[in-house]
Amino acid sequence: MDDFRIAPGAVPGIVAETSGYLAVYKPPRMHTAPLREGEEGTLLAWTAGYFPEVSAAQCGGHRPVEGGLLHRLDYETHGLVLIARTRETWENFAAQQERGLFVKEYEAYSEGPEIFPPGFGPFSGELSFGPFRIESRFRPYGPGRKQVRPEAAGTDSAGTRRAAEYVTEGKAVPFMGGRYFFLRIAKGFRHQIRCHLAWARWPLVNDGVYGGKNSGGPEAFLALRASALEFTDPRSGERKRIVLGA
Repeated sequence: MDDFRIAPGAVPGIVAETSGYLAVYKPPRMHTAPLREGEEGTLLAWTAGYFPEVSAAQCGGHRPVEGGLLHRLDYETHGLVLIARTRETWENFAAQQERGLFVKEYEAYSEGPEIFPPGFGPFSGELSFGPFRIESRFRPYGPGRKQVRPEAAGTDSAGTRRAAEYVTEGKAVPFMGGRYFFLRIAKGFRHQIRCHLAWARWPLVNDGVYGGKNSGGPEAFLALRASALEFTDPRSGERKRIVLGA
């Protein structure tokens, strides 16, 4: 991940295939899901061109237009997306997500803040070069609610402790004057990793939304890659780990 420029001809690809699901590579600057039926140019539309069953409402997606999608990646993020081919498989994976058994692994790079965005409260910890854990709730932020901001776990007005619903775990290593992150999440929220690392004063390279430094050029993309998926295979009952490039 030492080059954050889109390679010429970057296209989706099937990384793993079974009768129940597909692991698909999404390149940067492609939407994962359509907003309306029949929308072209998305990862789901590309996959449905080869496997038409993934676009069917019978797959059980959160909305009918999302077919068999189990999760999404941001427009600028690249990496692995899991797509169900049957309703049975989708429902099994959805239950795993609820129980924290569907784990997504990421790699990311930051050089530290360029202009730190407003709306962040103080972060209570420091990201060491060993294991770390960031946890919070989230709230929409800014015009059109297009960003999110973390809300630290604490107590509400009644003195009841609020749960930290979303957790980002990982480690950091020195890299190119910044830090390279290896991360895991089991229950994800929109922009979770981007927001959590920005909160810790390590916004991702090429993430202008959260204050990351720009590596330059129109082909530069967000330094965030969905590198692996870990789950229980619905049919065999075995734990599986699919790694991008493996």
